[in-house]
Amino acid sequence: MVKGRVPLILLISIFSLSCSIDYGDSILPDEMKEDIPDNILRGFLYTENSDGHKTFSLYASKAETFNTKEQTILTDVVFQQFDSTGALITEGRSDRGVIYQDNDNAEMRGNIQIYSSQEEAELSTSYLYWDNEEKTLTGKQDTAMTIKKDSGTVLSGRDFSADMRTKTYFLGNRVHGEYVYEED
Repeated sequence: MVKGRVPLILLISIFSLSCSIDYGDSILPDEMKEDIPDNILRGFLYTENSDGHKTFSLYASKAETFNTKEQTILTDVVFQQFDSTGALITEGRSDRGVIYQDNDNAEMRGNIQIYSSQEEAELSTSYLYWDNEEKTLTGKQDTAMTIKKDSGTVLSGRDFSADMRTKTYFLGNRVHGEYVYEED
């Protein structure tokens, strides 16, 4: 029996040494590499501070960074903005978000709710895009948006846009609701 094993072991050894494995075909194409995150973080918390006060806070149950695309994709997002004294002025949430690392623009998708204590208003929608340079917030053309003011005003419509510098809000299509006039 030993005689028969030696040639078999020798044959297997020679065969395995003569084989080479080409890993070239198993390397992912560049298009597929872009869809694989460089990092996955769970329980992600980002905080900005200025003069000893928290100015901004963002939490996501999951954050995936894509260095090639310069994007961070967030899941179950909660964010808060604070004034210079540390008082909460804006808070919001969305099911998903994308932060574009090259310009700090952002997209929010899913169940979106944002409340501003300065504006005394809540926005509800399923899509928003933040342009950081222009300081504008826009919805998709046919996406419904509801604005509820603490005064009782409720407006709904589509084609939402807002200029945060001038605090101008616009609903361009299918607008309906109830406006409560407030005296100064």
